[in-house]
Amino acid sequence: MRIGGQTLLRIAAAILAAGVVALAAIEATRAPQDGGRPGGSAAPSADPLTAEISRCAALGEAALQDDACRRAWTEHRRRFLGLDPASSENRP
Repeated sequence: MRIGGQTLLRIAAAILAAGVVALAAIEATRAPQDGGRPGGSAAPSADPLTAEISRCAALGEAALQDDACRRAWTEHRRRFLGLDPASSENRP
């Protein structure tokens, strides 16, 4: 018995589709690793800067006038860019 090229492609597509469905089913039944919260871990961060940045984000536009938020953003920028503290002291 000889199988044509088109039949082989259909068989391969069916196997691929079955694999995708199986992987989707497995992923859907897995428990979330981060406690179910989107975009983060279940435990709050121990870093006070993270808490301050979150507070400033909740303030919205009012955070632009908040000195503590400005200091937090400056520190966050310094850490992100890998600058040493002495080089960012003269910046606003």
